[in-house]
This record gives sequence, C-alpha cells and structure tokens, in this order.
Amino acid sequence: MVLEEVVPVDVMQSQLFVLRILSQCMEAHWKAYRDQLTQHLREQTEQESEEMARESVANTGSTLDSNTVSAISAVAQARHSDPPPLDDPLAKYVLSVLTRFLHDVPTAEDPDARSDSMTTSGGSSSRRRTTETDTTLVASSLNTANLQEAEISNEIYKTAGRVLFYISASNWPIVFARLKARIQHLTTTNDDWPETAELKLLETASLNQRRLGQVLTELRSTFLHLKRSAQTVMGQVLHKAIWNWIEVFPSEFVHLCQTQKRMEGEPHILFDICHSLATDNRRRIHFWPLQTMLLILCPDILLNAAMNDNRNNMSKKAQFLEALKKSLRNKSLMEIAGLCYVDVCKASTYVSKNDTSALRHIVPEIENELKELLFTPSKPYLDLDGTTDKATMSACLTALYRLNPRQVIHSLIPELSSDRAPIAFKLVLAQSFYTIASEDDRLPWNPSIQPATSALGAPLRKMFAENVVREGVTEIMARKIHADRRLKKQILDNVKDKQELIIYLLKMYQIDPALAVATEAPETVEDEIHQLLKGLLLCLNDTHIGIRTTAGEVLLQLFDSRIIERWGSGSNLMSTFWNLSSDVIISIARQLMDLKCTDDKSRFLLELLQQLMTRRNIFLKDHQ
Repeated sequence: MVLEEVVPVDVMQSQLFVLRILSQCMEAHWKAYRDQLTQHLREQTEQESEEMARESVANTGSTLDSNTVSAISAVAQARHSDPPPLDDPLAKYVLSVLTRFLHDVPTAEDPDARSDSMTTSGGSSSRRRTTETDTTLVASSLNTANLQEAEISNEIYKTAGRVLFYISASNWPIVFARLKARIQHLTTTNDDWPETAELKLLETASLNQRRLGQVLTELRSTFLHLKRSAQTVMGQVLHKAIWNWIEVFPSEFVHLCQTQKRMEGEPHILFDICHSLATDNRRRIHFWPLQTMLLILCPDILLNAAMNDNRNNMSKKAQFLEALKKSLRNKSLMEIAGLCYVDVCKASTYVSKNDTSALRHIVPEIENELKELLFTPSKPYLDLDGTTDKATMSACLTALYRLNPRQVIHSLIPELSSDRAPIAFKLVLAQSFYTIASEDDRLPWNPSIQPATSALGAPLRKMFAENVVREGVTEIMARKIHADRRLKKQILDNVKDKQELIIYLLKMYQIDPALAVATEAPETVEDEIHQLLKGLLLCLNDTHIGIRTTAGEVLLQLFDSRIIERWGSGSNLMSTFWNLSSDVIISIARQLMDLKCTDDKSRFLLELLQQLMTRRNIFLKDHQ
C-alpha cells in the first residue's frame, strides 16, 4: 500500500520502476501521436499551399514560397496538441491510484515553518523555490539502489507527476472535476487542518491558458471560504501552477503580454482577495508570491500600477508594488520580496525589449538591491535548512543574463567565480549557464551563451581543476563528527556541491566543447587545457558511470580538429598538441593495463582509446 506509515525501500524502488515504465510509455505514445499529427497537418497545409500557389501564378504570374511556412505552422500546431483521451473509467482509476502518491511527499516548504522563521529570525528563512534545477542531470549519475529513502520518495512524486500531466492533458474534465470536488470539500469542512495533498494536482497538471482560466474562475468564488491552512497550500500550488503554464506554453504567455490583455478567470479579483487576507507579515509571506504572479497575468493592470506616481491615490495593485519595493530594505520581509522580484525577472525574459510591458520597467529599479541580496558571498541567501538557496539564485542569474548579458558578464561572473566565493555560488554559476547552453527553444530576443563564452572559459576550467579530485578525507571526517550535526551537514553538502559542479561542467562541455577552450588570455590557455585534460582523465576512473561516460564524450569532442586548433597558438600548436594528446593516450593505456578483469569499463576505455587515436591521426594528416 502507498499509504503505509513505513514503506520498505525495496517496495519504493519497485513503485518507482513501474511508474517510470508507465511514464515513458505515455510520453512515447504522446510523441508518436504528435509526430503523426504533424505529418498529417503538413501534408494538408502543403496541399492547400500548392492550390494557393497555382492561383497566384494564374493571377500574378509569381509563386509563393509557402512550403516552409506551412511546415512551421504544422509543427507549432501539433506541438501543444493533447494526447487522445483514455476511456473515462480507466482515466478515473489511474487518477485515483496516482493521487495517493501526492500524500507521500510533503509540500516543498512548510508554510508555517517558513513564516515563523522569517518573522522571528529577522529574515533568514526559507523561500519557495521558483525553479527546479536539472535534478535528472545529477540523478543520472547515481545508482537508484544508493538513493536515500527521501530521494526515492521525491523521484516517485516527480514520476507520478509526469503521468498525471499526461492524464490531465488527455482527460482534463475528469481531473478538473476531482479538483473542484476537493476545493468544495475544503470550503465546507469543519476540520481546521484538512487534508490538502490532492491540491498538488495543480502542480502536476497540464494547464494551458483555457484550463488555468477555469481554475482561476473556480478559485475566485471559493478561495475566501477555504480554511486558513488550505488557503496557504493553495497559494503555493497555484503559484507553481502559473509558472508551469508559462514554461510549458510560453507562446500563450508571450501573446498575453504583447496584447496587454488580461488572463481569463479575472486573476485581479483573486489578487484583491489575497490582498485583503495579507494583513500581517506572516500572511504576506504566504500570499505575496501568488499575488505577484496574479498581477503578472494582468499586463494592463500591472502597467497602470507600475506607472502610478500619485502616492495619495494608489490602487491596491500599486500599493502592493510599492510595499514590495520597500520590503527589500525590511529585514523581516526582504527575502520574500526578493523571491517575488525573481519571479518578475523570470517573467520579464518572456517580453521583448520592444514590447510595451511593465515587467521590463520594474527590473532596473530593483536590480542592484536584488543582486546584493542574492549574490553576496559573505551573506548567502539561505533556505529553511540553512543551506544556500541555489535554485532561486540560479533562476535569478539566468533571468538577469537574458535581460542584460553585458552586465552579468562584467559583474556577476567574476564575483561568483572568485576565490572567495563559496562552492555553492560556483555551482549556481554552472547551473545557470548550463540552463542557457542547453536551451532548445530560446525566445528570439534572449541571448545564447555565446556572448559569455570568452568570459566563462578560464573561470570554468579553474573550477573544474580545483574540484575534480574527490575529497574522500573530508567525507571520512564528516562521518566521525557526531557532536556537531550542523557542521557535519555543512561538510557533506560541500562534498555534494562539488560533485554536482563537476557534473554540470562536464555537461556544459559536452553541449558546447568550444567553451572548454575559450579564453580571453591566449598566453595561458595551453596550461589550462593541460589541467582540463588531466581532470577529464581522473573522471574516467570515477565510480559513477554517468561521470565516466560524459568525461569520455568530452575528451572525444576536444580531439576534434577544429577544437585542437585552439589548444595553443601560433608555432607552438603542433608541439602542444603532440605533448598533450600523447599524455592522454598514455594515461588511458595505463588505466587499461591496471584493470584486473575484462568488463564494461575496460571495453569503454578501449573503444575510447581507439576513437581518440583515430581523431589524433586525422589531425596529424590534415597538418602534414
């Protein structure tokens, strides 16, 4: 049973295995359906285009190049198509089974603990994470059998969420009916602490603009009647649900901002309800993030509120923006205000500089204070556990780069990569630029990683060289520390951060090998490349297969002729290449000879060695 007080780890692993199979089957089916629909729409639009072209030739004597346009239109139309619906009884059964898993994982943050911490400790508490780091990036290098129980439980929740995402897309009326029933129950129950886990369906649902509008319409009339604890939880899940809509359906949000129209469901009314409830700091901490997102869903109202200079006659929305700005200097509210402004920064990246939007005007007014709050090494931005809130920092850095890459390149990259910066700050830098480098559907006005490549090259190579060696002694020390659990946790967190940093750097080099050899100082690049290659060779011996294989792929890319030409400069290039490549070949050969038995690792190293020597010979042949 899912709801047992103690579920054995092997049972949890079995649940995770089955859920992953179900999730992958549904994702594969959805992709196949979209591919089929794309092909059908492309053929249909091409046929219509040919007919239009023939008419154009007959009327004007010229042809229209519409095939490309029709193909793009077909892909865009199919990309956000829902999967075909499941039979209602089947969808209801899957929904009833999987919603049980929503009970097993607590809400991302305990709202009461958050408000208590922020109001009593003067602002050193947690904030709700606005974006998740690419946890699969790290999890892929770990064996499921080695995951802690909490991590397995978290993976179960995420995987169940992907299945629920599919169900909500294919059978939305059934999911919405269940949500409405739970909301209605929460408005009538006499229990002061009712069960609210099922509200997390909103976090996992596939909400397009129409569906989100339905949810807002429902909450507009029921939110005020929810129990106090249910209001808090609903505020959290709706905040995340709005972000899920923006990130999954960005074109809808872009269109909303460009047209300066309001979201369906009248979110400004729900904003006013939250405004009336946020009467003290404790409640402001609960509702301000949601109020920020609700205001963002009303571009016309946000613009009027942001431009309101009449302090004697301010609307509730203008009062909220003014309070938010002042709270950046309020010790008890500065951190929640910072979180709200991170949301504003992220949302601003969906708006072109040429569009009339309040979002682009708000950020410059608070940018310096926000950077001071989040990126001061001597005063890290902490979460509830007392560790650096890397997720919020990474989300902010990514957004600031998209809004003003030059300023980030000249100020934040040197700050986050400096020797005095904690390892968590360096991990934030790597996470953020990995997100930028791996972005597939970048909005046309957002910059790629290319402008920052030269500035990132040397700092990233230095980080890699400094952290590639596992700190086994530190881990042993951490195990021996019993008296100070806080110190032990800090040491183990640093070890984990270093491992994650290496993984992110490897993934970045895998995506963009030019980043590994980029430099602003050509005279030092030879030694830096040497250290990088030594670090990659160490990674080939790592116990995690994900790190080993990624390091091997990076080595292969660095042995590409176009990349080798950037190992050195001028007349020294050939001697540099010969010395460095020989060191790599010899090191891998020694690793092969030291292996006691023939296994997958020896096969991997042998194949890697063969490919490296082939690429080495190609470069030599091209430079005879």
